Amino acid sequence: MTCLFARYALVLLALALMAGTAPRAASAADATAEAPSTQRLMEQLRDLGLAPEQEGMDPQGLYDSLGDRPGLLDLLRQEREAREAERNKGEDPGEPLLSLPQPLIPDVRAELRAIVQELSRYAHARDPGFAVLARGGAPLAFRHRREAMLDAARAAHAGLAGINPDNPAAGVGEPDAGFLGAVDGVVIDGQFCGEPPVSDEDLARLADLNVVLVSIDHCANDAIAAEARRRARAAGVLIHADTDAEGRLDTVPEGRPWGENAENITDPHQARSILVLEDASAFGDVSLLIGALRETNHDILVLDPFLLGARALGEDHVRQLRHKKLGARRLVLASFDVAYAHSDAYYWEPGWTLGTPRWLAATARGRPGAHFTEVWDPAWKAQLGEFFVAVMDLGFDGVMLDGLDAVHRWELITPIN
Repeated sequence: MTCLFARYALVLLALALMAGTAPRAASAADATAEAPSTQRLMEQLRDLGLAPEQEGMDPQGLYDSLGDRPGLLDLLRQEREAREAERNKGEDPGEPLLSLPQPLIPDVRAELRAIVQELSRYAHARDPGFAVLARGGAPLAFRHRREAMLDAARAAHAGLAGINPDNPAAGVGEPDAGFLGAVDGVVIDGQFCGEPPVSDEDLARLADLNVVLVSIDHCANDAIAAEARRRARAAGVLIHADTDAEGRLDTVPEGRPWGENAENITDPHQARSILVLEDASAFGDVSLLIGALRETNHDILVLDPFLLGARALGEDHVRQLRHKKLGARRLVLASFDVAYAHSDAYYWEPGWTLGTPRWLAATARGRPGAHFTEVWDPAWKAQLGEFFVAVMDLGFDGVMLDGLDAVHRWELITPIN
């Protein structure tokens, strides 16, 4: 009996510390207050998945009779609900599901691959050395079972004999040569600080396929960020690691970067360090921003061309950033979103709203001003082409194609039954 309550007391203490409070000492009022029946407490424990060792357990320690803070049962329930909410958050699109016949469900992976390949083809026709990174592109690198299921459904709809998705001939898990041939590297969010979105096996497979791997990590503190950098180096992954709790990419770090080297960098495969910057509004003036970036020694800079607002960086700005502080050459890449339209972007027109233009599909939860686009719509692809030409005209050495994680949203709201 004593061991059982000692175990529950330790659980209570741990939960209280997690909540930022410690258990208070029992008062006389606690002793005289009316407690719930032992039978009811036993039922609550069973509801929580806890099996009491005997029916006559004393409820002391499981219940706070004053009601001014949660008791043990409440804390256990809250912890369980928080874990379940966190686990389910990534599976909840936050909007109604679309009920479509399987042959009409868009293959968003194939559509995004086609966009990446077409933009890469155009870029390399203009500049054979133009670098292409794909942020959120890891799911596109290998054929997914969902794609095999869609192919089988379309074949059946056409009266043809399709390939069972479980048959090795369906190619599930095989590398997509077209996509991998169009990109130099894949950018992952949170591989080393947080729940890794890419398995160690797939990470190793991508490395074996000569794909440059980059991770953007927001870590809890400097010590965790240092450990993330160590693990990234061991895995052969370039890492941008910061300690911004809000996950903003708006800081130009001072000091020497992790992986600093004096070599000229003309290809992403040569790089040992990377800095990603999406918002520089804190600098206010472009000259201050360029001055801060010129003081860095990162091998690759990835910048939103409009990181200062409505006016893009110019060719002269890009040219000034092509050399590290120590004088060696580096790559300056532009971030370019292929799946989200942004209301603060230069191309946004007054009067645009959901459905107008037709490819403007839904607001993106958790991304203020961002909207999902129907990436398969020819009109959206035409817009992308115009935007991309304009970005290349700014003189960047390459591009980080962003927004490819939109594939998860589309697949969540179009389940295959």
